[in-house]
Amino acid sequence: IIPIVSLLAVGISYLVSMGIAAQLIDKFNFPVTSVTQMLLILILFGIGTDYNILLFNRFKEELSHGLSTDEAIIVTYRTAGKTIFYSILTVFIAFAALTFSDFGIYQSGNVVAIGTAILLLQIVTVTPFFMKMLGNKLFWPSKGNTGHKESKFWAGLTKIAVKRPVVTTVLILII
Repeated sequence: IIPIVSLLAVGISYLVSMGIAAQLIDKFNFPVTSVTQMLLILILFGIGTDYNILLFNRFKEELSHGLSTDEAIIVTYRTAGKTIFYSILTVFIAFAALTFSDFGIYQSGNVVAIGTAILLLQIVTVTPFFMKMLGNKLFWPSKGNTGHKESKFWAGLTKIAVKRPVVTTVLILII
């Protein structure tokens, strides 16, 4: 169910964003090019589905710790929500900065800035709505209710990288 819900939620963001962009283009002669819509689709569906799935996975992990649906939503947003907020803010600033460009094709990236703002609103309203309404059913057909398991391989590799960052960097550059 998660992929369907995630795509539906991001689709709502896309439709609202395009509606706002259409009004700005019509009423204020907002810059638009042939790639504006494609760019908005790529960015919103790319980051939006990733952020939603991150939240859903974190939500599943909190449920596996025995928390109620409401408690799991709160803990999910207290932890993963911060990461997503700052990530969306970065994308927003990057595309909003295109306002200062002299080229229309770059200025049309402002539509993506609008889209990321709408995406943030969707993530703090629509996504928790689905979490609350569907609860554990969100993870159907999966039977287990556990979060992700720690990988011993990656945990060991991380320990080595933290203890010996210079050696690790040199090895990565060699590879």
